[in-house]
Amino acid sequence: MEEKLKKYIKELELNLRNVDESDRNEILTEIRNHIYEAVNKGESIEEVLSRMGTPKVLSQAYLLDYKIEKKSFGPTDFIRNFSFYLGVGSLGALVISIFGFFVTLSLLLAILLIGTALTNFSGITTIPMFVWGSSSIAPGVFQIVLASLCSLAFVWIAVVCWKEIRKCIKKISQEYRNHKMEI
Repeated sequence: MEEKLKKYIKELELNLRNVDESDRNEILTEIRNHIYEAVNKGESIEEVLSRMGTPKVLSQAYLLDYKIEKKSFGPTDFIRNFSFYLGVGSLGALVISIFGFFVTLSLLLAILLIGTALTNFSGITTIPMFVWGSSSIAPGVFQIVLASLCSLAFVWIAVVCWKEIRKCIKKISQEYRNHKMEI
């Protein structure tokens, strides 16, 4: 039993090498305690380790939760680990995808609005903006101000959606970890 546990914990520790030492030790202690508690209740070490998943999958759940807690979870982390969450639950993946779409769309619209207003103002283009009925606002400072306000609204939508993505990922990570750690 001790040999299997040592091998599992060693592999888990290796996968958690990017976590601060004190946090890593806390995680490893928590996992050891869960394993010992289950074994003391009569389960075999193989059953417990099987239910917890591979060290790599378990460490990914802890790593993502750790990054979110430390607020170092960025877009590249989201993209790199998307497949992990896809495997955890299609509903979570769907929600994350929808919010991700709105983040991207909002930022693109913000850039497009400001870009169009600036090119209109400089005389490069004459694209009609802010059309009401048969008239639109003529290029000028007022058009730039309106475009800036609308762009700020789109950026705000992107930020709100990004925060929701982070909350959703954290919730999925916690649910996955709790389910796997259930003893």
